Amino acid sequence: MHHEIMLEMLDGKLHLAPINQNPERILDVGTGTGIWAVDCAALYPSAEMIGTDLSPIQPSWIPHNVTFEVDDAARDWTRPDNYFEFIHIRNISQGIEDWDQLLGEAYRCTKPSGYLELAELEMKLYSDDNTMAPAFNKWIQLLKDASDKMKRPSVSGVNQTASRKRRFCGCQRRYGEATIWTLG
Repeated sequence: MHHEIMLEMLDGKLHLAPINQNPERILDVGTGTGIWAVDCAALYPSAEMIGTDLSPIQPSWIPHNVTFEVDDAARDWTRPDNYFEFIHIRNISQGIEDWDQLLGEAYRCTKPSGYLELAELEMKLYSDDNTMAPAFNKWIQLLKDASDKMKRPSVSGVNQTASRKRRFCGCQRRYGEATIWTLG
């Protein structure tokens, strides 16, 4: 479902990074079911597509240019420096405690002319007419407090970590809005 939501928000695109049409190697960190990696492999058939995740839940039938590996992105990566043209990280913010470590490894493994794309969904509830029930606000605050206690930053916390370290140059932040749903 997250994959479809992201495709909707990106107007059908798999990513926003302006990578060249013939990348050599692409890494999908926290690949989950592997759907993004499989779709990306079809878009870039000459690329070596590697998807990593803690859980081996990916399909057994995959395109020839896709490899799935069980790996913990929060630890040291086994790839050499400057290995990937594009590293894609999406929807893992609540599973990572040490973003400095993860972003440091991403920086190390990205080629100097390469791209890192970090895409996360942050659930916040808003009301366009200020009629949201106080219980919703309390619920959101409780979720934030729980994330803080577990040392799992919100998406805005991840953005602050990335900005503070300033390892990446030419960083851009892009935000999208989800569809407004009427309740009741």
